[in-house]
Amino acid sequence: MTSPLRARRSRVHLVLLGVVALILLVAAFDMLAGYWLSSEAAVDTAGALTTRGQAQRRLDLVWGSVFIVAGLGVLAMSLWGLAERRSLAEIDSDGLRLRVLGPGGFLLVPWGDIFDIRSHRDPGNGGHPRPVLLVGVEHSELYPPLLWEGEWSGRWLRMDADHWVDPVEEFVVRANLELGRSRREGEAASGPQP
Repeated sequence: MTSPLRARRSRVHLVLLGVVALILLVAAFDMLAGYWLSSEAAVDTAGALTTRGQAQRRLDLVWGSVFIVAGLGVLAMSLWGLAERRSLAEIDSDGLRLRVLGPGGFLLVPWGDIFDIRSHRDPGNGGHPRPVLLVGVEHSELYPPLLWEGEWSGRWLRMDADHWVDPVEEFVVRANLELGRSRREGEAASGPQP
């Protein structure tokens, strides 16, 4: 095999996640202290919080806290993804390595256990079809049933490829070439049958 092909998450997607995180953090600050867009809690003529104002303040505190936690989490994920640039799927000489076991966990599916590799377009939300990597696995029962960014559909492992830098079809072509090479090597190693 010449050079391994690695599918990575798009930098544009990661930057957009960072922008969403910043919007959440700004909204949280506005709800808790800024009051540029949100309204302050209701007060009476003496400036004390009314019963309605106390309820508004509690609600602002809850939503502001949720926005802070979500914003910091999404921002960390975005910055980590931009800094690390780890691959989501790799074509290896031993088989396909798919990051479906968690943020750092790759599942190796050996070439000998793969019967087909395809791409597919699932109907997505709003009519945008989502690209999917499909890997046909002979013995799917030997692999973990619960996957992180993938799922089993019978003997097919389905992995979302919506935010990959390169099209999933390019990955499938290269993976099928490597699968064919592996099969030819296996047949040559077993020698002629009597």
